[in-house]
Amino acid sequence: MNSLDSQPGIISSLGEIPLALTNNHNEVYYYWDNSRLKSSTLFHIDGHDDLHSHNSYEITGEDYYKSLGIAGFIMPAFFHGIVEKIYWMNPHSEERRLQDMTKILYIDDDGNYYGKKRKINQVVIRKKPFILDIDLDAFCCDKIINHVRFDYDGVTNWKIRLDETMKTLSRVSKEPNLVTLTLSNSPAFVPENLSIEVLASLLDGLKEVYGQIKDYSKLIDFCLHKD
Repeated sequence: MNSLDSQPGIISSLGEIPLALTNNHNEVYYYWDNSRLKSSTLFHIDGHDDLHSHNSYEITGEDYYKSLGIAGFIMPAFFHGIVEKIYWMNPHSEERRLQDMTKILYIDDDGNYYGKKRKINQVVIRKKPFILDIDLDAFCCDKIINHVRFDYDGVTNWKIRLDETMKTLSRVSKEPNLVTLTLSNSPAFVPENLSIEVLASLLDGLKEVYGQIKDYSKLIDFCLHKD
């Protein structure tokens, strides 16, 4: 069991579902690993696929997540058997909004990822454990976004993207075993002046889908005092 000294972010719950909020996306690996879930289906909602390879897949201790990049934490979870199937939703992209990422997915001896992304219309979660992972930049992102045109505005209309995502989640029949959220507050991602509003709207949307949020005010306070 990992120690509280190494724990990033803050823990809460969504109904009966454990929920964790982190500053940086690689930090969610801590909660995925500590959950002891295996062969899970991951529904990754983000403006980026975050499937970059990692230099080493050898776990070196409870602070392993600190060695992972913000775009390279999913492949270690795949390598270590936490995640088996991956869906990716990018609310910014019309062309590649919802994709199945696990077709012939594997990692070679050098840590390189190989796979095919298949466009789908609906996410179907089977009986496997289910991890729901949401980055706030899925809705509001200032500069760096995958699969959009160069002049795309990723900030305006963020509420529409969030509402559409909640509708997608409401159509997924299985509830997650774990929910992880990431603030991604930086000049390249979620603008600081909008981060609290986006987080509050996301929490409200998740509450409508899954149930009451424990310590709602503490989650907002964490966003206020993230530094």
